[in-house]
Amino acid sequence: MNEIEFRKKKAAAFIIIHQLLKEKIPRQRRLWITKLFQNKLNNDSSSLLSILKFDESTGQYKNCIKSSKLSAAQHNYRQPVGSFWAVAEDFLYGSVARGGCGIRLLAKDSDIAAVDSGFKLITPSDDRLASDAAAHAEETAGRRLRKNANVAEVGHYFSGKEDCVFYESHGYGDVANVWSRARNASKRLGVSWTVDGSHNAITRVGAILRRKQRREVMRTIRESLRLKRTEALATKPDQDSSMECVAADSASTHFINAGDFTRFMNWRFIHRAWLNLMPLNGFSSWRAGDRRFRQCGYITENLSHIVDHCTRYTAFYLVKHNAIVARIKKAARTQYQVITEKQAIGVRV
Repeated sequence: MNEIEFRKKKAAAFIIIHQLLKEKIPRQRRLWITKLFQNKLNNDSSSLLSILKFDESTGQYKNCIKSSKLSAAQHNYRQPVGSFWAVAEDFLYGSVARGGCGIRLLAKDSDIAAVDSGFKLITPSDDRLASDAAAHAEETAGRRLRKNANVAEVGHYFSGKEDCVFYESHGYGDVANVWSRARNASKRLGVSWTVDGSHNAITRVGAILRRKQRREVMRTIRESLRLKRTEALATKPDQDSSMECVAADSASTHFINAGDFTRFMNWRFIHRAWLNLMPLNGFSSWRAGDRRFRQCGYITENLSHIVDHCTRYTAFYLVKHNAIVARIKKAARTQYQVITEKQAIGVRV
């Protein structure tokens, strides 16, 4: 075999090997050997947010600050385009009790968890642990100030203040620990601290949490942020009173988390109706022209008239009512006895 034939066969072999490797199905990473799956087994939980709770509480989300800045940049970029994105964010991340979807923001939850961890460390039931935590907190604040910090300066340090003595020592004593994470998170969330021995407390938007409420920090701050979004949504123009009606009773939002007894058709209608985005003549204040109902000629084509008051759809209202009654009857007949059915209002049996 001469050298030319050898090179041809070698090239052909390389081509065949390359083709085989190209067609080979890549091996997928087995889920049961990943750290996330092991945490799922140990925690015995099926929720991803529950699995990530420990990482969230210990400040292992390194990109949360970048995510918050990116969200702010995107919000500033979208704002000139219109208020649609602001309305959508307020609706998605708003309080469920006020008509929002209540979706959790991991970046915000990570900040709240940092504040919660710091506050729980500085307010334990054990006096020795409280003394050690206070000493460590004073040491961290003192490294930033380059002197021994008193309790007032420790509170200012946790609150994220950058004026007065902290402005003069800017850039010194930067350490990464639970206190620095609590300081950065408090600065972003607007939380102020009061460190005074047994009278430690944190304050946000008028809500004061002391040692007795140390287990309510996460829930209180998260719900405060959600309520702020929902209130901002309610003040948007053309929202009408739909969100107020939803917030009047918790039964209006019972299906948000689990989606029980809700079809995709209902899901699309519900959210559009809550946000006042139905294509009706009487919904948009900027729409000029005829605002009458296209079916019966009512003066204003709005959702309340279509759903509850239009005489043309009385038969459909009755069918909807009977379907709800039938479902309640089916669920209650195993434990209760139905005495009357389809009884006229004001008539006694």
